[in-house]
Amino acid sequence: MVHFIVFCATGRLSQLSRAASAPIYKRDIWSGWYTMDDDSNFEKALAQVMRPMARAMIAQSVPMAQATEILKQAYVSAAIASEPSAKATDSRISLLTGIHRKDVKRLRGTDPRPPKRPMLNACVLAVAVWSTDKAFVDADGKPRALLRPDLDELVKKARIDVPVSTLVTALMERGMTTQSDPDGPLELITGGAVGSRDERTQIISFEKNISAHLEAAVDNLTAKGAPPHFERAAHFNQLSTASLAKLKHEARARLQTVLVELNEMALALQDEDLDKDETGRFTIGGYVQVSPLNDGDDDDG
Repeated sequence: MVHFIVFCATGRLSQLSRAASAPIYKRDIWSGWYTMDDDSNFEKALAQVMRPMARAMIAQSVPMAQATEILKQAYVSAAIASEPSAKATDSRISLLTGIHRKDVKRLRGTDPRPPKRPMLNACVLAVAVWSTDKAFVDADGKPRALLRPDLDELVKKARIDVPVSTLVTALMERGMTTQSDPDGPLELITGGAVGSRDERTQIISFEKNISAHLEAAVDNLTAKGAPPHFERAAHFNQLSTASLAKLKHEARARLQTVLVELNEMALALQDEDLDKDETGRFTIGGYVQVSPLNDGDDDDG
């Protein structure tokens, strides 16, 4: 099975969905081919969504008791956010969620927001500017190896409020850069934060990417009118190993091109809006899933 979740541009992130492997289809001009099952319902969809999440929790040694507590917190936070403040009593939240009032009261005092991670944000911003700013790329548009004066300029242009040495250490620790000589130039590893094998970086990327995608998908699912976010994907099966390899290579190359171009545009617009005290957020992403993987293939597609 190969999934091409083409890319998602929304106020956050989105997806496109398309399937090509079931006996009954419904054609939608925006969404492609969808399989239609007689027993399709939200609970079934939720079970499907939770399977890979459960696999991740097992891999990260999160026991059921802790997962249940996290889910309770999410239920309470979402219920409170959905109600006018005057109506969001413990009894009302308990009624909406099925969680006991004493637990609602306890969970109200817990801040559900994830802690800020300034160093990761600094690394990601540095990589974004390094990859796109003309001062730091060569004639082919590829990131140059940077010496200390260049790194000073990078920190200045990216408006990163940390010492250069601290930034360099963080980039090296996260596998985003390499340096053959301690006094030599710093080289950016293609893919930057996305390609990092540092576990902390991967977990934070998992959090940011999946949560943004789910926010967009849930907004679309619960919208009373037209879905507010662009959400498109393509799902195909019955493909040969050679076809999978070709599609994977082509999709990754095209998506990377789009992401780099929009990254450059977003940074330029961000500079223009810097003094306007604006708070709008934009997220775009793309992923390619191929299964089963070819022998010897990597698992980062």
